[in-house]
Amino acid sequence: MKTFKVTKAKTQTFKPTNIKSLTEFNGAIAAGVNGKVLTKLPVESIEVRPQVRTVIENIDELAESMKSGQLMPITVIKGENNKYVVLQGERRWLAAKKAGLETVEAIVVDAPVSDSERIFGQLTENIQRDNMKLQDLIQSISQLIQNGFNQTEIAARLGKDRTYISRIAALASSKEEVLKLIADCAVNDAQTAQILNNICEKSTNIAKDLEACKDKDGLISRGSAQAVLDRLQKIVPQKPKKIVAFEDRLKKKDFPRGYRRVPAGKALGIQVEFLDEAGEKVSGNLLPRLLSDRHDEVCVLREDNKTVVAVPVDKIRIRMIDELA
Repeated sequence: MKTFKVTKAKTQTFKPTNIKSLTEFNGAIAAGVNGKVLTKLPVESIEVRPQVRTVIENIDELAESMKSGQLMPITVIKGENNKYVVLQGERRWLAAKKAGLETVEAIVVDAPVSDSERIFGQLTENIQRDNMKLQDLIQSISQLIQNGFNQTEIAARLGKDRTYISRIAALASSKEEVLKLIADCAVNDAQTAQILNNICEKSTNIAKDLEACKDKDGLISRGSAQAVLDRLQKIVPQKPKKIVAFEDRLKKKDFPRGYRRVPAGKALGIQVEFLDEAGEKVSGNLLPRLLSDRHDEVCVLREDNKTVVAVPVDKIRIRMIDELA
């Protein structure tokens, strides 16, 4: 009896960084990319749905480039009425239309199983690009959190540090003035946006101080924002001793109804709540005797695991203040 040795075909791995033209791309996927084959689709048979990027720039430049050839295909899924929907590559498709091309190179893939998978796929394509708008990133991360993903899971899926995702997620609750600057693209850096939030917390004239952060083109750099914040932090707040003396001088008739004065030196318990890094609501006790060099953070003893954490003051909500036995 004859025996036959079956040799398993090697699977080619698609590496976009190694592809310089569609000619090379066609050769790289002769056997298919993950079972998908490159095809040409009429430009007019393709439509778009909401993407993670709401601002798309430099279409004219890309259109001129595509007249000489398309370097990378777009990714689409089958839609209704013989249409296809762009999953990745909306900018390339818009440029193809602008260039007057009749067809565009595309890979047809299965539709994402959920809206979250669509967002993950589009973020994976765009998040490494310097020109991705901060507003789009904030909205996408916020949507994933609303869909049930925590910050650690999102960071792992996107190949980003969890601290980076946490910083982006926190910006969703930025001051209204800062959100407008982000929407207007005056600021496109997460750390700079957080500095602007700190400025809003400390400023007595928010509009003036935010305007002082801008350059002649109306843009805000991290350095200019930090300079304004440093100036505001040099303003010395009223000393606690003066506040205690003021409390001692108050007459009972000056107290709001239902209030009483606690003797000086009496320990107080201050119960608070805040959102932790995973977006979960946490209760704890303020530790007012642990002071930071930063005036925008406080220390809290978490009730659930008895650990001490630093929390931004604008993220704290006081639940109750009472005397300690």
